[in-house]
Amino acid sequence: MTLREYMTKNNLRQVDIARRLEIGQGHVSHLLNDRGPPSADLMRRIYWATEGAVTPNDMFLLPPRSREAAE
Repeated sequence: MTLREYMTKNNLRQVDIARRLEIGQGHVSHLLNDRGPPSADLMRRIYWATEGAVTPNDMFLLPPRSREAAE
Protein backbone atom coordinates (compact mmCIF):
# COMPACT_ATOMS: atom_id res chain seq x y z
CA MET A 1 0.00 0.00 0.00
CA THR A 2 1.35 3.43 -0.84
CA LEU A 3 1.43 6.25 1.67
CA ARG A 4 -1.16 8.10 -0.41
CA GLU A 5 -3.47 5.05 -0.36
CA TYR A 6 -3.05 4.74 3.40
CA MET A 7 -3.88 8.41 3.89
CA THR A 8 -6.98 8.15 1.69
CA LYS A 9 -8.19 4.97 3.39
CA ASN A 10 -7.76 6.56 6.83
CA ASN A 11 -9.00 10.03 5.87
CA LEU A 12 -5.69 11.68 6.78
CA ARG A 13 -4.43 14.98 5.48
CA GLN A 14 -0.78 15.73 4.74
CA VAL A 15 -0.54 17.72 7.96
CA ASP A 16 -1.88 14.74 9.95
CA ILE A 17 0.73 12.32 8.64
CA ALA A 18 3.43 14.98 8.95
CA ARG A 19 2.67 15.27 12.68
CA ARG A 20 2.83 11.49 13.11
CA LEU A 21 6.17 11.36 11.32
CA GLU A 22 7.52 14.54 12.94
CA ILE A 23 8.34 16.10 9.56
CA GLY A 24 7.05 19.13 7.71
CA GLN A 25 4.01 19.03 5.45
CA GLY A 26 6.25 19.94 2.51
CA HIS A 27 8.30 16.80 3.11
CA VAL A 28 5.10 14.72 2.99
CA SER A 29 4.26 16.38 -0.32
CA HIS A 30 7.66 15.32 -1.70
CA LEU A 31 7.02 11.74 -0.56
CA LEU A 32 3.59 11.67 -2.18
CA ASN A 33 4.94 13.02 -5.46
CA ASP A 34 7.70 10.39 -5.69
CA ARG A 35 10.60 12.80 -5.57
CA GLY A 36 12.94 10.07 -4.39
CA PRO A 37 12.76 7.46 -1.68
CA PRO A 38 12.76 8.51 1.97
CA SER A 39 15.76 7.87 4.20
CA ALA A 40 15.98 4.54 6.02
CA ASP A 41 15.00 6.30 9.26
CA LEU A 42 11.95 7.88 7.68
CA MET A 43 10.93 4.58 6.07
CA ARG A 44 11.05 3.02 9.52
CA ARG A 45 8.90 5.83 10.99
CA ILE A 46 6.37 5.50 8.15
CA TYR A 47 6.16 1.76 8.78
CA TRP A 48 5.49 2.25 12.51
CA ALA A 49 3.16 5.25 12.04
CA THR A 50 1.02 3.24 9.61
CA GLU A 51 1.11 0.12 11.81
CA GLY A 52 2.90 -1.78 9.06
CA ALA A 53 0.42 -0.93 6.32
CA VAL A 54 3.07 0.96 4.33
CA THR A 55 6.33 -0.99 4.09
CA PRO A 56 9.75 0.12 2.86
CA ASN A 57 9.17 -2.03 -0.25
CA ASP A 58 6.02 -0.03 -0.98
CA MET A 59 8.07 3.16 -0.99
CA PHE A 60 11.23 2.01 -2.66
CA LEU A 61 11.14 -0.93 -5.04
CA LEU A 62 8.63 0.01 -7.72
CA PRO A 63 7.67 3.42 -9.06
CA PRO A 64 3.89 4.02 -9.14
CA ARG A 65 3.34 3.20 -12.83
CA SER A 66 5.32 -0.04 -12.57
CA ARG A 67 3.47 -0.95 -9.37
CA GLU A 68 0.12 -0.68 -11.16
CA ALA A 69 1.34 -2.82 -14.06
CA ALA A 70 2.60 -5.50 -11.64
CA GLU A 71 -0.82 -5.88 -10.01
